[in-house]
Amino acid sequence: MSQTGFISAETHNLHSGQVEATLAGEVGLLTRNIVIEGNKYPGFENKLRGRVIVSRLTQDGLDYEGSAKLDAVEFRNMGQLGFDDTDDTSFSLAFHSLGETTTNYVKRCSFNVNFSPALGFFSTNSVPVEANIFYHSVGSGVIDEGSDNVYKANLLVSILFPGTYNGAQETQNMDWYGAFNLNKATNPVLENNVVAGSEQAGIRTYGENCQDASLWINNEIHSAIFGVLLWKKSGDADSPCKRVSNMYAWRIENTAFMMYPASLLLSNVLSVDNKLGTNQLVYRPAALSHEFEDKTATVRDSVFVGATPSHTCSFHQSSSSSILFFSKSKFWEGGKEDGNTGILFASFMSSVNMAPKHKFNELSSYPALHGSSYIEDVTFTNFESRDNCGIDVALMTNQGSDDAIHPIFTSGLTFVDTPEDNYVFIHYTNLVRVNPSDCVDMDCDGHKKVVVTDNDGSLLGSEQATLTSEAEKEWDGDRSHGVGDYRIPIPLRQNSDGSAIPEADKFPNKGIVRDNSCTKMATWQGWKCTNLIHRMMIIESLDSDTEVRRLSPIGLIANPGPIGYVDLVNGPQDQEAVVLRIYFPKLQRYDIYVDDIYVAPKNLDTSKLPAYQLLGEGTMYEPTLSDPTGSNYLQRSEKLLHVVLRGGQIVDIKTTPMIFLTTGLVVDPNNFYEMEIASSPTSSLSSNTSTAPGGNVLSSEQLDQSMSNIVEYYQTGNSDKFNVSLDLDEVNVVEAIEPPKEPGPKATKEEGSVVIEGAELFSQIQQKEEEATLNKSLEVVVYDTPTSSIVVDGVPSVVVTYTLFDTSPTITVLNDNGDAVESLGHSSDPWQFTATLIGGDLAATLMGTRTVAYQDGYANFTDLSLDLPGSDYSISFNVTSRLCLTSHGYTSSKLLVSGLFI
Repeated sequence: MSQTGFISAETHNLHSGQVEATLAGEVGLLTRNIVIEGNKYPGFENKLRGRVIVSRLTQDGLDYEGSAKLDAVEFRNMGQLGFDDTDDTSFSLAFHSLGETTTNYVKRCSFNVNFSPALGFFSTNSVPVEANIFYHSVGSGVIDEGSDNVYKANLLVSILFPGTYNGAQETQNMDWYGAFNLNKATNPVLENNVVAGSEQAGIRTYGENCQDASLWINNEIHSAIFGVLLWKKSGDADSPCKRVSNMYAWRIENTAFMMYPASLLLSNVLSVDNKLGTNQLVYRPAALSHEFEDKTATVRDSVFVGATPSHTCSFHQSSSSSILFFSKSKFWEGGKEDGNTGILFASFMSSVNMAPKHKFNELSSYPALHGSSYIEDVTFTNFESRDNCGIDVALMTNQGSDDAIHPIFTSGLTFVDTPEDNYVFIHYTNLVRVNPSDCVDMDCDGHKKVVVTDNDGSLLGSEQATLTSEAEKEWDGDRSHGVGDYRIPIPLRQNSDGSAIPEADKFPNKGIVRDNSCTKMATWQGWKCTNLIHRMMIIESLDSDTEVRRLSPIGLIANPGPIGYVDLVNGPQDQEAVVLRIYFPKLQRYDIYVDDIYVAPKNLDTSKLPAYQLLGEGTMYEPTLSDPTGSNYLQRSEKLLHVVLRGGQIVDIKTTPMIFLTTGLVVDPNNFYEMEIASSPTSSLSSNTSTAPGGNVLSSEQLDQSMSNIVEYYQTGNSDKFNVSLDLDEVNVVEAIEPPKEPGPKATKEEGSVVIEGAELFSQIQQKEEEATLNKSLEVVVYDTPTSSIVVDGVPSVVVTYTLFDTSPTITVLNDNGDAVESLGHSSDPWQFTATLIGGDLAATLMGTRTVAYQDGYANFTDLSLDLPGSDYSISFNVTSRLCLTSHGYTSSKLLVSGLFI
């Protein structure tokens, strides 16, 4: 006897008859001759009835194992509300701890009104569940925590959410159930099952492993918030690729196929009349770990139908009680003008997005470093504009992916009864995100840096054509978006002499680079280009203060000149091979590594190896597009690093602190070893240990000591210690860059910002402080050669015992031109002048601070005094620096000391 059927069926032939979609309400026979019915307990009629448990038992030293072969049995009014834990299940029927079994099955049974999940398997495997009807279950129809259980031809109807069941309003109930709750099941078999009505998900699962043969065939879901929810709250993103396949979902209230968190594959599915066909979100590795994996999100061999003729606006705009309970704002909020959407471009993020506490489709962590989406051999049918129902669109960006939308690649797409205007829609940026807690003071990058590549021309009409977003949107328009010429970094707007570069001469065009092959697709809100190959480039800060020190906006100039483009980006996209020129306001040494292999500068002087020394400048050293990835050249006069980038390889730029001397000598800390000035000239130091020239490593303290040695050797007339032939008139020094400090308060989306009522924003204060620090670090310190000329002011001729001198002795050293020498010794180790008492009473003591540093052109003794009276006293002032004890000295005239013995 047939126990299920259909009423009110309608069938639609789609894609020239190649696809058939049947929309029908199911009918099932609930009564059976054999009935197991729960007791009625007064006051608990809708909560507590009865249960059947098949399990193991040990009693009096004997092991008992239960077994149940159930065929055509009706379970009526069974289960207990709220008791669904593994250790205390009050399901209508539960199999517990039986292990691998061949003696149990559930066939052609009816579960007719259940106050809990109807059927559960816990540590019980390989049980056939066939041709059963599950009606009115609270939580789930079936919960499976076993392995290899087989579900065929089952019908699950009216699966209810416990948080709102029987008038409840459990506002803290964040549990999510599926009619089939299989997220802890291993290798379940699913064939020809139907879920017809679930207040949460039709099937909650963790999917099949992509590399395994599929055990799922011809399953159907309709009338649920989510059709298939592939999800684990804990993430488990380190698992292999997960697949959902061979499913038919129609009239799903929100998303037909909601998929997290590993690499994802959706294949051989049919999506009809759904608000959203699929949304894929992939987790980890975390961006702050500086690790990456080539994770993917793929939709393949599937059909998406926007709206069938019977899909009315009233149905489209309705909302179930459970979706209102969770708040509609927690779900996908609708497509273009609230129309249906086929596929959302996938999102790749650092960690779980905190659903359902937060939105299911939104990112609440940094974007992952890598990720790419593939949409292959997919048919889109009946995506059109519908009166009062919105505009149905086949492909769309995820409006919750504010920070980054990773590259998308398409091939084999077919559009049937779908106008070109409805192929794609790219959202504009969310202006609400321009605030100190999110994207600070300019648009987030996600929706401005979209790149879709058409691998075969089936989307854009030309093989390898690209679709990019309108990155120039609101450029010099609404200033609340924070983009315009005024945000271009100043060095890109100036010549090396500081004069302004006219906009028309360098970058008259704005946004992502385009050419004559590009066409603006107004309804898509993007640009279609048939001759340019755009790619995403990732710029990653590897410093410890990556969350605190703001590097943006970063300006990218493409084709500088009359046809040039400028864009303000965080993750810029350009051509397949690019020569990137990065401006550094403070020059250091920049070592380039490609996939952890060192690439020497094109102007490295190989005759000086293993020392690191660059040749002069010239266009012959500038890398070209034909050079290998990582080819590089540091153009010091313009402070530009030229480096070749290509897709598929990681280019690391590692900064080594450098000391620049304007005499023409450029020295890094490692090569102080070769110059024999990192310690005493007779020191013997180890050879290089790095793949880069000059591979020894100095600490910041050693770096200061080395710089101090250079200055001291020069100012004391010992330039021969450099171990090179130099004729120096003066030494001008730009100090080495300081390593990043440990991060302080964060001005980021993840940690919030520090805002003081009525005061400047933390981000504004931080930018000013960093600008002041940068300008300070760019100052040039001039070190003159001191002569023997010393001027002493303020040494009195008469003093009183135990009384500070009326005037403070001040020592000034002059250069050959008679000008004061501002700095003697490096700032980390300035020269010291010491005052010494000469003559007079040998028992007398010169009191006060007798040794002071020479700073800003003088050494000032402010608190000298004597303890014994007498005459014939003098005070000598001598340099007592580390390498020169008496190079410069002065002895004062005689002093008369009056007073009393104390």
